[in-house]
Amino acid sequence: IGFISAKFIPGNEGHPLIACIPHFENIYDLHQQYAHGFIDLLRRVSIALKEIRHCDGVRIIQNNEPAAGQHAFHFHAHAIPRFSGDVYDTQRTKVRMSSPEERIGYARQLREYFSS
Repeated sequence: IGFISAKFIPGNEGHPLIACIPHFENIYDLHQQYAHGFIDLLRRVSIALKEIRHCDGVRIIQNNEPAAGQHAFHFHAHAIPRFSGDVYDTQRTKVRMSSPEERIGYARQLREYFSS
């Protein structure tokens, strides 16, 4: 499943998260039968971001265990559109919680991309 993160990073707002519907705490628990589909969807979302957001690259973040920065204990990955000269590296800790209304446009773009 994919959805737009509620956490908006200044300059990189509206990034999608990809998660497995069955519960797996981290990559160590991820059943092989789901791994291929997960990566395939993550790849397709990354290609969609290049197309619809015109980004210069996509950063994939997937953390396992607290020492690696995992704080949501359900296996997922972030697909963050990156732009040449963006300020992501200095702003990534300055997130703000967005409203559902703010996320609608980003979700609509992806939904339309995958519907066509």
